[in-house]
Amino acid sequence: MSYNSGAVQGLYDLVFGYVGGDSNNPNFGAGASIRSAFRIGLTYKGAVFYKMQAGMGDTIFTPLYQVLQKRGVKFEFFHRVRNLGLSADQKSIESIQISRQVTLKKRLVRSVDRLSQPPVLAKRSQLRSDRGG
Repeated sequence: MSYNSGAVQGLYDLVFGYVGGDSNNPNFGAGASIRSAFRIGLTYKGAVFYKMQAGMGDTIFTPLYQVLQKRGVKFEFFHRVRNLGLSADQKSIESIQISRQVTLKKRLVRSVDRLSQPPVLAKRSQLRSDRGG
């Protein structure tokens, strides 16, 4: 196993072991990494990774959508980010240019009543691309 193998990079990613997120600047001690690898591989009971039994929309995104909607967040679906404008020092985002990706043929209800029924926004037949399709 080499220092740039997938397993080693995976360990660094697991512990966010890069200074400032820069993969050219790793910072995770060899002893700690070996201990972590042995602990994961030899002592962990159960599966290291689990297969989801339901979709991400049902279990992750629908509850998040519901909470944010209750807090007054406005959602604009079917839009795309065209450009992120940086500040003068180029350390933060100063502006975001957004444009419509598709136009709905009819307005859709975006409410979610139950977790078992996640928001289904549109079928392909209900969309018209702004690019003429």
